[in-house]
Amino acid sequence: MPQISIKEARMAAGLTQKELAAKVGIPYQSIQKLEYGSRDPGRMEARTLIAIADALGVDPHALI
Repeated sequence: MPQISIKEARMAAGLTQKELAAKVGIPYQSIQKLEYGSRDPGRMEARTLIAIADALGVDPHALI
């Protein structure tokens, strides 16, 4: 399965960090940390990763 960064998927979906965070229900700083690599998507709660993937229209496994 092809991998895609959260930032690439977010930009393709036409969302800002704040818009994505609002859809998922997490602080936008969490999205920033994921995009800048200070937080590993593979270590976050599965439900949060699934919510991000759903909001971006991608498979959660592609974000890991």
